[in-house]
Amino acid sequence: MKSTVSIIVPVYNGRDFIGRLLHSIVSQDYRPIEIIAVDDGSTDGSGDLLRRAAEKLNYRAANIGGGVESAGGYAGITMRVISQSNAGICRARNAGLDVATGEYITFMDQDDLIARHGIAAMCDAADGSDIVYAGCTLTDERGRIKEHWRLSPEDMWSRFRISAPWAKLFRRSFLDEHGIRFMDAKISEDFYFCFVAMSYAAKTSVIGDEVYCWVVRGSSESHKNMSRYSEDRDVFEILDRTIADMNPDTTIDRDCLNYALTKHVFWYLLYVVRSVPDVRAHYKRCISWLRTNVPDYRENPLMRMGLPRGEFAKTRFYVHLMMLMERVGVLGLFVRFMSKL
Repeated sequence: MKSTVSIIVPVYNGRDFIGRLLHSIVSQDYRPIEIIAVDDGSTDGSGDLLRRAAEKLNYRAANIGGGVESAGGYAGITMRVISQSNAGICRARNAGLDVATGEYITFMDQDDLIARHGIAAMCDAADGSDIVYAGCTLTDERGRIKEHWRLSPEDMWSRFRISAPWAKLFRRSFLDEHGIRFMDAKISEDFYFCFVAMSYAAKTSVIGDEVYCWVVRGSSESHKNMSRYSEDRDVFEILDRTIADMNPDTTIDRDCLNYALTKHVFWYLLYVVRSVPDVRAHYKRCISWLRTNVPDYRENPLMRMGLPRGEFAKTRFYVHLMMLMERVGVLGLFVRFMSKL
């Protein structure tokens, strides 16, 4: 008998996307599936739409049996809707985790899609794994492909490349055993969850299939607000907590971990540089954190051209360029220049 997969979807004012999202789930080649939609205090009627969809889907699943509708067979799919006051994506995902019953769990964002074979591909690769990592496709709002994020089972970096919780399959008992939940934060919450989980995983699998479609929208929260500096979006609080909560006996590749931490700090250094009140203090804080927590970041063997294998060429270029500028002492000048653009 196949294992049930719980798909947790936080929803906030996602009325325009719910139909496409559910269509991609009920079209899956895999059964059984439990959909857990968490309405995070929507004000656009998303909650009512979700509840109507759940009522319709559960009725069809119970009464049509194996019948096939235009969107796929409903048998083996159930849907549950949880409503909460607006508390953010972290609490919404945690609420879903607390009620999930599937042996495996995956996550979706409200405006994204999953390939028809996505759940089946990850389950086929699970074989007792605590985490299965898969690739994804990035598209714009019109469905035009922008990038392919393909993973390779041979490259250790594939486990570190995508810090989002989607395009992954987690064994639920593993998450519960180690108390792994999302940290209530407004930035880098995905980084925390995925890296803490990775540190405790006894077995992981990687597949090259692009099972997930990440739809990048210019109107999304990440584009509108996340690049604006504020005290409640302190990435170092999350990074400190990540390091503190990771398994101290983890066997994950330290060079990959340190590269990921360095890349994340470099990303943050530039991400909010146009809105920080003091650019010099911002730069010094970023470099100070690296020197304290990743003391050998300059000597990391992955800080060489062509490495890490599996990383985007353009990402490697930017990380290595910033590292070179930091080594020769001009990164601070570059950051101040970027703040004025």
